[in-house]
Amino acid sequence: MFVQHYHLKCHLQNFHLVQVSIWEQRNCVVFKERVVDAEEIFEMAQLKSWLWVKHRIHSFNYSFVDWVLNPFYALEVTGKRERFEEADLGDRR
Repeated sequence: MFVQHYHLKCHLQNFHLVQVSIWEQRNCVVFKERVVDAEEIFEMAQLKSWLWVKHRIHSFNYSFVDWVLNPFYALEVTGKRERFEEADLGDRR
């Protein structure tokens, strides 16, 4: 259950970060007369999602390159590690 909730929370946050990246690109097009760059939108969404996870989850220790190559693996392993650490703390109390 924890891993499912954990993944859902991350997916929703990442969806929001994609929306923010699209909105920022839209503002550049409207106010700075730039051309839409889909690759830049995608790269900024990847960077923002990695930064969000990195600063929210203490046990997350994957590089940005690892995140770009396989974000679902990084989340799965981190979620399992956190669940194990919580169970270990519960035994010590």
